Amino acid sequence: MAQTEPDYYQVLQVDPKAEPAVIEAAYRKLAARYHPDVSREPDAVERMAQINRARDVLADPEQRARYDEFRRRALGAGAGAGAGVTGAAGAARPTWQQQLVMYLVQMLVGTFVLTIIFEVLPRLKQFTIPIVLLAIALWFFWLKPYIERNWGVGRKRDA
Repeated sequence: MAQTEPDYYQVLQVDPKAEPAVIEAAYRKLAARYHPDVSREPDAVERMAQINRARDVLADPEQRARYDEFRRRALGAGAGAGAGVTGAAGAARPTWQQQLVMYLVQMLVGTFVLTIIFEVLPRLKQFTIPIVLLAIALWFFWLKPYIERNWGVGRKRDA
């Protein structure tokens, strides 16, 4: 599976306006075909996981409404049919590993900048640890939520 979520309507092979009964019937049909105990296909386990996830999202009215809104925004941002979950500008959201690397690099750069400042201004060296802790606190309580809110990066997936 790619970094983006599959289109759950395509996974279950149903229309986006399908009734819950139609979604359940499609799920049962695909589950009978792709269940790992029945299917001999090598990707049956992964395919069944996708089918289960699609059914879980589309069977719950609240999750389906959130997914439909997500899908509407993704398709409205210029993505084609079958596009995955996207961020603010229509680009694929970074994975959690990419986000972790971004956060670590930003923290290292911030620490490096603070170190330079305290080497240039030795009289402030006694405040190094409190200022680093303050920088970390500002990152997690102000800058990180600001970036998530305004750039759509790092949010938990709703679907």
